[in-house]
Amino acid sequence: ERTMRKIRVMLAWILVMLLLTGCGSQAAAPASDEVASEAAASEVAKEEEPEESMEESVEPVAEESAEESVEETEEAVEESSEESPVPEEPQIQVAGNVTGTETEKSVLLTNNTPWTITGIEIITPDGNEWTGPMLTEGETFQTSESFMLVFDPAAAAGIEMDYNVILTFAEGKEARLHGFPFQDTAEAVINYTDVVFIEYFSATKNEMKSSYKNELAISWSSQGGDDPNAGCVTDGVFN
Repeated sequence: ERTMRKIRVMLAWILVMLLLTGCGSQAAAPASDEVASEAAASEVAKEEEPEESMEESVEPVAEESAEESVEETEEAVEESSEESPVPEEPQIQVAGNVTGTETEKSVLLTNNTPWTITGIEIITPDGNEWTGPMLTEGETFQTSESFMLVFDPAAAAGIEMDYNVILTFAEGKEARLHGFPFQDTAEAVINYTDVVFIEYFSATKNEMKSSYKNELAISWSSQGGDDPNAGCVTDGVFN
C-alpha cells in the first residue's frame, strides 16, 4: 500500500510537471513572437536608417560640390581674363611737332586717295612762311590710313592767316590743299576725283563741307585751261 501511494504521488508530480511544461511552452510562444516582431522591426529600422542617413549626407555633399564647381569656374574665368592680353588701340602717327601751346591745332586726317602720302609741308600763300618737311625719312601714310597733323599758326604767320598744305605722293605727284581750315575743324578726309580735296565737318557752320569746287577752280585757273575738269594732280605743285 505504501508503494502504491508512492507511485501515485510520483504520477501526480509527473502530471503536474507535464501540465507546467505545456503551459510554459504556450506562454513562451507569444513572448518569442513578440521578440521576433521586435527583432524584425529593429532590422527594418536598421535598413531604413542608412537610406535616410545617406540621403541626408548626400545633400550637403552635392551642395558643397556645386559651390566648389561654381568657385572653380569663376576662378578659371578670372585667370583666363588675366591671361588674355587686352588689345591695344593702334597708335595714331603724328605729322609735325607737338608743343602743347594754346594756339596749337591738331587735325585728324585720313588718306582716302589711291596713293601713299610720303611728304607733308605747310606754307603761306605768299610763300614767306614754310614749315619744311613734316615727315621723317621713310615715314608714310598708306591709303585708308589716318594720322594727326599738328600745326601752330601763331608760331608761323599768325592764326588769321590762311595756310596751304602741300602733299607729296609716292608716285612723284604733289597736290596742294588751299586755305586749310585749321581753325574750323578737328577731322578731315583727303579725297580724290578730278582733284585732291578734303571733306570735313565745319564747327562754325555746323555742317559737312567740301573743298572740291574750290580746288577744281584753282586747278583750272593755274593750268590756264578752259576745261574746269583739267587734271589736278601733276608732277609739279599747282595752286
